[in-house]
Amino acid sequence: VGTNDLTLGKPETVGSRIDDLVRMLLGVPSVRVVGVCLVTNRASSPKFNEKVAILNQYLTVVLEDKHNVFCWRHKGFTQPTISPFLPDGVHYTRRAQYTLYRSYRGAILKAIQFLSRCA
Repeated sequence: VGTNDLTLGKPETVGSRIDDLVRMLLGVPSVRVVGVCLVTNRASSPKFNEKVAILNQYLTVVLEDKHNVFCWRHKGFTQPTISPFLPDGVHYTRRAQYTLYRSYRGAILKAIQFLSRCA
């Protein structure tokens, strides 16, 4: 469930499916924390980016009351000084991919910090 689902679906429907997935994961005894990465914008796609804004707001509100869930916003993609996109406007450049992977690392470290506080 994610960005590609948002191209055809309503943001609320995609958000509800993500919430369902989070609830399912929280029902697994070995799962102690869930991180949800918010969706990034696409170049020159105002309608899609409007859906992104709605989805991210939806997820932030719906998931905020769950104590062992966090939303992760990828830094460096909301107001980039250099376009992170290849000419297709969808896929990331190598530099942007590296930034994204570093952001995923940050989300993993946040989850580890969360686990150490709960131990």
